[in-house]
Amino acid sequence: MRKTLKTVKSKVCLVGETSVGKTSLIHRYVMNMFDERYLMTIGTKVSKASEDLPEVRPGVDVTLDMTIWDIMGEKGFRQLLKEAYFYGANGILAVCDVTRKGTLEDLDDWIDHVLKVGGEVPVYIAVNKADLQEKAAVDDDAIRAYSEGIETARRIGDLRMLAYGVFNTAGAYLSRNDLLRAEACLRESETLFRKLREPVMEALTLDSFGTLWEKRGKWPLAKRNYLLALEMLRKGGHELDLARTAIHASFYFNKNGEPDAALALLNEALVIGKRTRASGVVEQAQLGLAQRLEVTGGPATAKPSPDGASVS
Repeated sequence: MRKTLKTVKSKVCLVGETSVGKTSLIHRYVMNMFDERYLMTIGTKVSKASEDLPEVRPGVDVTLDMTIWDIMGEKGFRQLLKEAYFYGANGILAVCDVTRKGTLEDLDDWIDHVLKVGGEVPVYIAVNKADLQEKAAVDDDAIRAYSEGIETARRIGDLRMLAYGVFNTAGAYLSRNDLLRAEACLRESETLFRKLREPVMEALTLDSFGTLWEKRGKWPLAKRNYLLALEMLRKGGHELDLARTAIHASFYFNKNGEPDAALALLNEALVIGKRTRASGVVEQAQLGLAQRLEVTGGPATAKPSPDGASVS
């Protein structure tokens, strides 16, 4: 059957207070695959990114061209720019800082501005800086209040919204070491992403399972999940997702006494980053290699296994 190729344009806005990490999230996602410019006159940074979405429906592949808008977090800019910034938005990512409870409470005001200007557009909550969990100030009750979006997705039957909501909730539980709830959410998201035929998200769910098992002290199970995730991304040709996952997994391989495997993953990520000109991947891989060099006092290189640390 001959396929139809379509291009869809979409505007996504990030909202939240100053220093919650909006710009860092955009940089991590977009990496080097964008045309970036600063709109200094209106205090906004606009980035562009593209995603290929195969088989959105039978016989139809879609290229999604996104403009991602990052507004300055000061309340004055919120009032000044709300019309220009939110007009025509197709989706909102509302970001708070896990170490500053007030940034979560302030999202009500941000979201209210969005809905008044842009209408009923999808809104997702991102609780950022989970690596600073020991300083967390956002309590579980507050985060659960925002998980009502999951129930909405169940009610209206939006499987994609539900899958991403459950996956993000799993990450929040994982960062708090609430491993039972994290596992339940990961198992549900794994089933949903398989049903939706989203192999990248299936792989990222496996990667999260790896972290779950590592936290439980079951490294063989964790290792298997990491390797399954990496192999899935390799076979699918999802290079940048592979590189990011390899960098993430390398930390746990090194932590659990497998430094050579960790180095192989970092080198693989570095090669991908250079080939795709993804500066963020290159920087992270080089940082990991440099840290390893400091520990060993020797060259931070290792020959990867013939199958690149794959699962047979």
